[in-house]
Amino acid sequence: MKKRQIMVVLFASLILCLSCLPTVLSADKSGVTESFSSDFGIVPPPIPGADPLSEITPFSKPLTVPEVIFTLKDIDTRSDIMNIHVNVELIHPDGHTSRTLMYIEESGLSLDLEPGTYTMILKVDELGTMGNDYYLKSDRKVETDMAKTIFLFPVGSVRGVVYQDSRAVEGALLKFDCSGSYGETGQRATDSYGSFYADWLPVGSCKVSAIYQGNVGHEQVTIEKGQLHDIEIDLSRKMLTSGYQKAILAIVILAAIIVIIMMLQGRGLIGKLQNKAKTAKKLETALEEEKKKEKKVIKENIRQNDIIKTLNTKEKSIVNHLLESGPETTQAKITYATSIPKTSLARILQNLEQKKILIVTKFGKAKKVNLTQWFLGNE
Repeated sequence: MKKRQIMVVLFASLILCLSCLPTVLSADKSGVTESFSSDFGIVPPPIPGADPLSEITPFSKPLTVPEVIFTLKDIDTRSDIMNIHVNVELIHPDGHTSRTLMYIEESGLSLDLEPGTYTMILKVDELGTMGNDYYLKSDRKVETDMAKTIFLFPVGSVRGVVYQDSRAVEGALLKFDCSGSYGETGQRATDSYGSFYADWLPVGSCKVSAIYQGNVGHEQVTIEKGQLHDIEIDLSRKMLTSGYQKAILAIVILAAIIVIIMMLQGRGLIGKLQNKAKTAKKLETALEEEKKKEKKVIKENIRQNDIIKTLNTKEKSIVNHLLESGPETTQAKITYATSIPKTSLARILQNLEQKKILIVTKFGKAKKVNLTQWFLGNE
């Protein structure tokens, strides 16, 4: 009886193990370990060669890239620029350049950029115009998510041909001098057909110049937004580039000067001019000597020094101005030289007149101011 009971228990245990076998086989290693640990409270040993903490250390989340949204507007009309393709060129903080064509909807231009300073170049070419339409080049600093409104500048385009003696010129150097300071106005050269194309020129007046082997030509053109202008430049003029040509020009100018001098001498004009210059020089020298003498006499007058010591700052500035410029001047000149207001100056001059230092006399609308003979020491 006991043997039969033992056999029944063993048979039941075998059936139970066989029923659990598919679940064990379908479970992965980690699932078995977790089930084993949770059921029996036993922590399995770490995998050989692995960090014991690696199973419980969570992965760090990647940094979030800031989202930058730009609303594009026309700088002249302030109208939105949208539902259009835009060429986007970015010079990244590390120096590499990326280019892409993006379609701008009502939500604006959306870019996912790492933090840093970018040089951004935007170019817009509307399908309904012959030339290009908008341009912008600017530096933008990105730190966090942001939404900005940026204004694009209107541009137009020019294509043309450079020729000389009715023949197209290859390799002619072109220069663009435009009234606007934006766009792409750098130098370029004509191709094998003598043609050139300038895509992004600022609206306004532009002078397009061409040069090839010393021959030059230019054409003036008015750039309009979205318009394509066709021009032709004829290299019909010669530049003075060689030393020989410059020498010839110098000889011609020198010869013209000599002829003019000979004509003046023949008429006696130079002699008269020289005599007048000498007379004026003598008169100027005499006046300078006279002024020096007056200043010398004034400086030697001891009475003046004693009187000046008793004056206040503004009174001293007026008297010193008269001593330096001459014993006679006008009230307007004193105001200009001393920066004393007109109302204050009149009162100060009245005080100095009472002290017998100067005399104020009317001369028409002006007022003359003279140092007295008593102050100068002549009495």
